[in-house]
Amino acid sequence: MKLKDWTIGEMLNRRVEKTPQLVCVRHQGQTLTWQEIDRMSDKVAVQFLKKGIVKGSHVGLWGENSSEWISSYLALVKIGALPVLLNICYKTVEMNYALDYADLDALVYGDGHFEDELYDVLKEMDLEAFPKLKFHCHAKTLVTPEELTEEERKMLKVHKKAVTPQDEGTFFFTSGTTSNPKGVIHTHYALVNNARATVKAMRWTESDILCLSVPLFHCFGITSSILASIYSGMSMALVGFYRTKGVLDVIEEEGCTVINGVPSTFLAMCRNAYLKEKPTHTLKSGIIAGSAFTAKEYMAICDYLGMPYLQPSYGQTETAPCVTIADYNDTLEEKANSVGHVIDHVSVDIRNDSGKQTETGEIWVKGYNVMKNGYYKMDLQVKDDNGWLNTGDNGYFDAKGDLHIVGRKSDLIIRGGENISPLEIEVVVKNHPDILEAKAFGVADPVLQEQVALAIVMKKNCPYDEEVVRNHLKGKIANYKIPFYYMHLDEMPRNSTGKINVKALVKKFNMEKINEG
Repeated sequence: MKLKDWTIGEMLNRRVEKTPQLVCVRHQGQTLTWQEIDRMSDKVAVQFLKKGIVKGSHVGLWGENSSEWISSYLALVKIGALPVLLNICYKTVEMNYALDYADLDALVYGDGHFEDELYDVLKEMDLEAFPKLKFHCHAKTLVTPEELTEEERKMLKVHKKAVTPQDEGTFFFTSGTTSNPKGVIHTHYALVNNARATVKAMRWTESDILCLSVPLFHCFGITSSILASIYSGMSMALVGFYRTKGVLDVIEEEGCTVINGVPSTFLAMCRNAYLKEKPTHTLKSGIIAGSAFTAKEYMAICDYLGMPYLQPSYGQTETAPCVTIADYNDTLEEKANSVGHVIDHVSVDIRNDSGKQTETGEIWVKGYNVMKNGYYKMDLQVKDDNGWLNTGDNGYFDAKGDLHIVGRKSDLIIRGGENISPLEIEVVVKNHPDILEAKAFGVADPVLQEQVALAIVMKKNCPYDEEVVRNHLKGKIANYKIPFYYMHLDEMPRNSTGKINVKALVKKFNMEKINEG
C-alpha cells in the first residue's frame, strides 16, 4: 500500500465525489448521505470560524456517539482546528483537568447516556476559571438549516486550503502509569493512512454497514470507524452508548455486516440471553482489539456470533492505533493465538531491558503511525533517538511472522477495553482522612476481562466501611474506574525493595474468592 498525502478533509472530498448519495450515517431511524454530512459539517465549520475557532485552536468534543458529534469532528479537521476527544464518563475533577491540560479554546458537548448527565457536570464546573475558553455549547446548536452564503463559502475555502497532511489532526487521551491521562496528538497523515491500512486488511467496501458501538472519543472510534468508513464508503449505524441489547437491536434493524470492539463487548453479546431473539447472521467481519483474550474466548465469540472474519489486531493510541492485524484468510486457530502481522510501512522490534534485540521482550514500534512528538506537555521519554516507540507491552514473533502478546510491563488495568491508571484511583482514595494506604489492581473477570480491585489499610482506630469508600469515590472519578472489589488489610504485602507486592495482592484476592465460593 502506497502512503497518501491527504488531509482528512481531502479524503472526505474524494468520498463525496465518488458516492454522494450513499448513506453515511444511520441513527434512530434517520439517515444522512455522504453529501449531507459533508454539507452539515461545512455549516458547522463556518459557525466555528465565526466564533473565533481557526487552525490550531483546541476544541473539546464531549458526548455520546451521534451525527452531531461526527459533523463537529469533521468541521474542525476541515479548518485545521484540533479536536480534543473527551471521555463521556468524565466527572467534574477529570473535566477540570482535561480543560486545563489540553488548553481548550472551546468545548462542544452533546448528550450523555443518562438524561442531563453531561449538563449536570458542567453546572458543577467553574468555566470562568479557564480564561482561554472562548465558549461552550451543545453540538446541536451548531447545526443550522440555512445554506451558506457565497461569502461564507469563500471564507471556508480559504481556511480549508491552509490545512496540510502533516498538521495536527486529533488529540486523544490515554491512561498510563502516571496519575493523570496523557495527551497523544496524531497528524492527518498518520490517521488517514492507518485507516487506509485497516480498510485494506479488512476488505471493507461501500456495501458494508458498520455497527459503530465503540466510543468515538477513542482512537478505535476515529481511525477504525469514522475514517475507515470515509475511505471504504461503508455506512455507519450508530450506537449512542454501548449497551448489549441496544447493539443487538441495531445489528438486526440495520442489517450490519461489520462490528468492531474490545473482547469484553463481544463476550457480553455472547452471554446475553437477548442474543437468541436477535440473530446476528448478517455480521461478516470486524476487529477485536484493545485487551488480551484467550483462544477459547475467541473461538466462542466467532461461533456464537457467526463471524468468519473477526480479525485480531494489536495497537495503542500512541500508534494511531493499528500496528498488526490478522491475515483475512488465516484459520480461526491462527487468529485465536496471535494478533497478526505488522502492517505496511510500520516496523516492530522485540528488545530486552538492555535495548538489544531478543526473541521475547518489549515491543518497540516505528513508522508513520507513531505519535509525532511525545505526550502533550509532558517530559516523558517513550521514544529512543531513532524514533522507536516503547509500547510497554511484551511479545514475540512466531515462525510465520505473526505477533504474540504475552503481557504488559506496566500495571495498567484494562477494564472492558478502557485503560485505567491505578495511581489515579489511589490518589483520590488517599484523600480520605481515615485511610492510610490504598492499592488498586486488576483481577480477572469473565466478561470485562479485568475488573478493578482495591486493597485498603485504615489508620489506627479508624473503622473500615466499604460503602464509605465507595461514596468517597463517587463523582470524583468516572464510574468505570470505581473499584468493584474491596479488600481490608492490616498491612500491605511488600517486596524486598519495600514496594507493594501486587502479585501477592492478586493471589490473596483469588484465595479469598475461592474460600467464599
